[in-house]
Order: sequence, then structure tokens, then C-alpha cells
Amino acid sequence: MAMRKTNLSSRARAFTLIELLVVISIIAILASMLLPSLVSAKRAAKTAICIGNLKQIGPAVMLYLSDKEEFFPGAMWGSEWFFTDMAPYIGVAHPTGTVTPDKASCYWCPEDSYRNSSLPTWPWKCHLSYGQNYYMRCDSGVKMRQHSILKRPADLIYLADSYAGPTSAYPGANVVFSVNSWPFLATATPDYGLAFRHNGQKAMCLYADFHVASMITANLLGSYAKYTYEAP
Repeated sequence: MAMRKTNLSSRARAFTLIELLVVISIIAILASMLLPSLVSAKRAAKTAICIGNLKQIGPAVMLYLSDKEEFFPGAMWGSEWFFTDMAPYIGVAHPTGTVTPDKASCYWCPEDSYRNSSLPTWPWKCHLSYGQNYYMRCDSGVKMRQHSILKRPADLIYLADSYAGPTSAYPGANVVFSVNSWPFLATATPDYGLAFRHNGQKAMCLYADFHVASMITANLLGSYAKYTYEAP
């Protein structure tokens, strides 16, 4: 009788172990199903922050334009007038030097993995995520274009996710893009120009009418002046 009880007890324990393995298998399957959704949600959250950054910059530039006879802020390169011009309007101090995302605030895209992982060491670089349209700036006191005379502000990209990679002349530096930059010029190096960092295919853009929208490489590749420049 005692042996029979022992056998029944062993079978009960074996059955419990099988149940445990089944539960573990189910959990593993559910985790494998949920993981892509979690990754996608995380990337969507980063994209939302990037869009929010540009939506914060846009109204600040509009305030600047109203105070400066419709002329755009200064250039992002050289003396970095863009950031000093914008500081009173956006509430972010001039982020010169090797800055961190918390200090750069609205100028830093969380999907900008290159600047997040390996900042260059030149002290005069800003290391920020968005590039500026070459034709919408003030440089060395030269005022390029007034916003009020633009004929197609809804089509012209003012700021966009940008990238100056390790093989470019100034790795990690601010990008000032033009008709000769990638992807607007299809034969230009992809190591300097717009960065399609969202979902591996989209760049977030702030247009000259200050709406924000994404663009994919195929829509901009070889477009030359369509999204960057119009003759006076």
C-alpha cells in the first residue's frame, strides 16, 4: 500500500512538472509575440519626441521672424548664430561644445544614434540632430531670404533630421544642406545630408510654413531644388 502511494505521488509530481514546462513555453511564445510590438512602441515614442522638438522650434522661429523683418536666424555653422539667435525665443541656451541630450533639449533627436554613441571631440561643434536649409539663413551678416517672399513655403524644407558621418569633412558637425547635398543631389555622399533615421526610412522635416511631416528617401532622391530652393 505504501509503494502504491509513492507511485501516485511521483506521477503527481511528474504531471506538475509537465504543466510548468507548458506554462513556460506559453510565456516564451507570448514574449516573442509581444517583443516586436514593444520595440515598435519604443521607436514610435522616439519619433513623437522628434516631431515635438521640431514643433517647438517652429513657433520660436516664427517669433524671431516677426522681430527681424522676416529674415531667418543665422547659420548653424561657423559662429553658430542660429543657436544664439534662437536662445531668447526657445529658452535653450547656446549649446556649444560636446553637449548631452539633456542640455541640447529640443535640438536633439532621440533616434540620433551616431551622436548619442560617439560624439566628436572638437570643442566648437554643437553636435545637434537637425540640419538647416542653406538658403534660409543669415551668414556673416548677409541676409539670404525673407520668409515673407517665399512662394512655396509649404514645399520647402527648413530644418530636417541630418547627419554628418565619420567620412564627411566634419564628423558630427551641424549640417547645412543645399541642392548639392544628399539626397537632393543623388550623386552626393550619403555621409553628409539628411538622415532617414526613423524606422530606417523616414526623416522628420520642419517646412518653411512651419508644419512638420516625414519624408522618405525615394521622395527626395534627386529632387534637387524642389524641396530646398526657389529663385527670387
